[in-house]
Amino acid sequence: RVSGLCQPDYVIDIPGGAGKSPVGPNYVLAAPNTAAHAGDTVTETRYRIVDYCGDVHLYPPET
Repeated sequence: RVSGLCQPDYVIDIPGGAGKSPVGPNYVLAAPNTAAHAGDTVTETRYRIVDYCGDVHLYPPET
């Protein structure tokens, strides 16, 4: 048995200086796959990440 301090807490560093957010079902949600243009068939998996203030960020950010 180990205490709670010994348990790892996985976080993601949100780009753009928005801080860190825990990786878990309450903070990270899959966003709908969208292509850059209607004719593109390649889509990228994106995630909606909620930070400590409740703001929503897309990850990975658009380039």
